Parts: sequence; C-alpha cells; structure tokens
Amino acid sequence: MTGLVIFFIVVFLVALGFAWLADQEGSLLIFRIGEFEFAQENLAVIAAILFVIALAIIFLWILFATVWNSPGRMGSFFKGRAREKGWKAVAEGVISVGAGDVSAAKRAVKNSTKYLPEEPVTKLLEAQTAQMEGKSDKARDAFEQMLEKPETEVVGLRGLYMEAERAGETEAARHFVEKAVVARPGLEWSGTALLEMQAANGDWEGALVTLTKSADSKLYDKKKAKRLRAVLLTARAMQEETANPQKAKEYALEAHRLAPDLVPAATTASRILSRLGDLRRSSKIVETSWKLEPHPELVETYVNVRAGDSGLDRLKRAQKLNSIRAHHPEGIMGLARIYIDLQDWDGARKALTGIAGVGASERVCLLMSEVEEGQYGDRGRMREWLSRAVRAPRDPVWTADGYIAERWAPFSPISGELDAFEWRVPVEELEAPSNTAIDEIPSGPADLPVIAGGSATTGAALVVPEPDNITYRRAEEEVKPEEPVEDVEVEEETPAVETKPVTAATPTDPMPTDILVPAPANDESATAEIVKDDEPLPKKDNDLGEENSVTPEDTFGEADAEMSEQVKPVDPIDRGPLDDPGTSDEASPPKKKFRLF
Repeated sequence: MTGLVIFFIVVFLVALGFAWLADQEGSLLIFRIGEFEFAQENLAVIAAILFVIALAIIFLWILFATVWNSPGRMGSFFKGRAREKGWKAVAEGVISVGAGDVSAAKRAVKNSTKYLPEEPVTKLLEAQTAQMEGKSDKARDAFEQMLEKPETEVVGLRGLYMEAERAGETEAARHFVEKAVVARPGLEWSGTALLEMQAANGDWEGALVTLTKSADSKLYDKKKAKRLRAVLLTARAMQEETANPQKAKEYALEAHRLAPDLVPAATTASRILSRLGDLRRSSKIVETSWKLEPHPELVETYVNVRAGDSGLDRLKRAQKLNSIRAHHPEGIMGLARIYIDLQDWDGARKALTGIAGVGASERVCLLMSEVEEGQYGDRGRMREWLSRAVRAPRDPVWTADGYIAERWAPFSPISGELDAFEWRVPVEELEAPSNTAIDEIPSGPADLPVIAGGSATTGAALVVPEPDNITYRRAEEEVKPEEPVEDVEVEEETPAVETKPVTAATPTDPMPTDILVPAPANDESATAEIVKDDEPLPKKDNDLGEENSVTPEDTFGEADAEMSEQVKPVDPIDRGPLDDPGTSDEASPPKKKFRLF
C-alpha cells in the first residue's frame, strides 16, 4: 500500500513539473553548425527529449552489461544446479543411512562426492555409509580427513573414538576423547566418556577434575553433579581406607554430606570413624542414612560399630535402629538375625511374625527355616520354609544393567556408567508354564506298576510279566479307542514247561483288587490298563474273530478252578519264566495267538 501511494506521488510530481515547463516562456538553443542552428522554444518538449535520451542510454548500458556478464552467469547457473543436485543427494543419503539402505546410501555418496566434493557433510555421509558396510578402514580414512578442517575436527574425533571403542582399542579411544575435550570444552559426549574411562581405570583424582570442568560447563545440573561427586569421593575413600584412614575419612565425610542417602558413603564413613575411635559420630552417620534409605548394610555396620561387643549390646543397637524407622522389613530382619545368633528363638519368631505371612520374601523364609530347626529341631517345617524360599519373591540386591553384584561399585561393569548400581529387586526371567499336571507325577510306592494284587507295602500275590517299553494307565481315566492289534506269532519250539495265561489268584490268596495287563514291547500304541475287579472288562472291536475275544466270563469263570491248581504264587524276587519270557536258554513256549485289549 505504501509503495502504491509513493508511485502516485511521483507521477503527480512529474506531471506537475511538465505543466510548469509548458507555462514558461523562452527558447533553448540545442546546437549550431555554421549558420544552421536548432532551437526549441517549448521547454516541455525539450524535457521529453532529454527523458527519452536517458532511457536509451540506460537500455544500451543494460544490454552491454548483460552481454559482458553472460559467461559468468551461465557458469553460476550450472554451478547452482550442481549444488542443488549435490544437496539432494546428501538428503537422500542421510535418509538411506537412517533407513539402513546400504545400496541407496552408496549411490548417494557417489553423487554427493561428484557435485559437492569439498563439503564436510559429504565426508560424514561417506564415513557413515562405510560403517554400515562394515568397512572400518574406509570409515577411519573419512574421519581422519575431517581432522584437517577446524569445522569438522570434533566430528572426526568422535567418529574415530567410536571406531576405537568398537574395536576394543581403549588407549586410542581415550586419546581421541582427550583431544576432543581440548578442542571443544563442554561437549557432553567427550566429558562423559573421559569421566567413565578415568573411573574404570581407578583414576579418581582425574575423574574429580573432569567432573568439576563438566559441571562448570553446565553439562550436569547441580543435583546430578553433587551425586556424581559423592560417588567418586566414596570410591576414593574405599581405595584409601586401609592405607590412609585420615585421608579416607575426609573423602567419606564429604561424600556423606553431599549425598546422605548414598548407603556406601555412610557405611564407609562409619567404618573409618569406628576404626579411629569416634563411635558416637560413626553411629550418628548410620542413623541419618537409615532414616532416608533403610539398608541391610547399614544394620550390619551399626550393630558392629564397636568390635568385641557382646550379643546383648548388638541386640540393643539393632532395637534402637529398628525404633528409628519402625516396622521396616530390613530393620525387622536385622533384629531377627541378632536373635538367631543369640539363640533366642522366641524373640526371632516374634520379630518375624509380622512379615512372615503371605508374600514373605526369600530372606524371611530362610530366617524362619533357621528358627524352626533351631527351636524345635523340626526338619519338616524347616524344609517347608526352604521350599517357600525357592518360590518366594526376590529380595533387593545391588544391580546395574542387569548385572547383580554382592557389593556396591561406583560404575557399571557392563556399560561403564557412573552411579549405575541401584538397590532394587532384579528383573526375573519369565518361565513358560509347565504342561505336566501334578496328578500325572508318581507320588509314591502306590503308583509303581510292579505288583498285581495287593500293594507295594503289603506284598503281592501275583507277579505279572513286564515286557520292555511297557506303559501303564489307570482304568479310572478316560480310555480312548485304540487301533486293532494284529496277531503276534511266535515260532513254535519244543516247550520245556507248558504254561497258561494267569487270570486269577490262588485259592489261598485273596482276590487281587487290581490286575495289570501289559502291552507288548513291539506295539507302542498299546498300553496296559489297571482294571478293577468289580468292573466289567471293556469290549474292543478287532479283526481276530469271536474265538479270540476275551470276556469277563473267560477270565473269572470256570478257568479259575483249573488255573488255581496249576499256578502257584511266585516270589517277586525269584522271577520265573513268566517274568522274562524269551530270555531263558531252554525251549520257548509253543506257537500261539493272543489278543490284547
């Protein structure tokens, strides 16, 4: 809108100027040649002529400049198109690297190198593509070329550091990290990496200096910086605890001041102060940390604050610590542990009563097993508590990145991260549910399919042969129809003793309650069944004809009297020919057919 107003103003002023010139009197001599002269009396016409001349001059100048600069402009046009193609290739390469498309990334690297050979991003794309291909040497060459330019030096250092870490070259990785810290202080990755490397090598002094520089560069907030400093000071105190207790005391006390809830700092400071004779301050430190973070190591340190104390003194300290934060499981278990050591079983049982119910942890179950065995010598109840301990919820432990440690450490052995260990319940593996039902597992001698008639405890009246690969099934279970069994023929030889199938017990023995009928070893589909004597035998369809079928009348009818005279009880230990048919050196039974049901 403003431009339009200005345009109209300019047009108005020009028109006003021409009108003013038209009103003026006089003439203007333009040129004279000898006696010929050209003059114009109308000043407006003269102004118009001058305006046209100016426009012509401007047009000729523009035409000349265009022709003169056309080669340069053509070159710039083609260069612009090349840069456009190069940046398009870079964009496609970045997308291909992110998508994991190696072939597309290689094409993009080729095009970007062709059109943008001097651009740093081209080298970075080339290095990333080489990493995707697994060509470490090519990637390192690309990163080393980046070191030649100040704007890409840090990028090259980070790439070389990652390659060194991947190859397990610790010294080379530390060299590149230190150079990155010097080249650009305040980088998070280089400061964190250097701090973790120094901690892994036990260089606690250097780690404290690096942490101070990182905190000054605002890499960590104040709370995080204080926590990490407390962790490093605790590690330094633990390192100097034996050799230099005074120096270790300074480190431990500062660590406890920075992070009162850091249990290792409190226990280390308490041990050192107890060693130096300052028992009151040692106990006070443990009490302060106990209020914030109850922990079994605090209990152990507190009750043993003075070496050589009696069990009653240790019990009083445990009761005092438990009263500071009452009803906490860690305090209760610590108190129960002291009672057990004193063999005060009633006190231990009373202490554990509140936490030994449903959902009791593993440690609680183990303590209760000690109480049951120590107080009453009840090994049955002890085994019951041990069995519960196997299935009980896990207790908290020191864990970092899935690694479980017995003692706290300042950094994770898996990732190297500082302050990674936490006191918590570890993540348990989920096991697939078992497909085996409890009822299918043999529970005792009664399930042993060895004896027909009677039980495993009272002896047996009859022994039934046990072919190899025999399987048993209870008659009460659902019986599925089985395929017909073909006749089994045995080569006929001269028998040493003629035998008949056993179908009943001797007159002097009671009628067996269960009869096991075994399946032959060469037919896996057949199974032996336990048939009750008061139930009819099941009828099966087969292709053997009616003459070979077995009926209850054949089993328990007139054949009982005949078999009672021929068959006598067999000792289960002294197995006869019926126990292992076909293994005797004597003649085998005559050829006959039989049917299974």
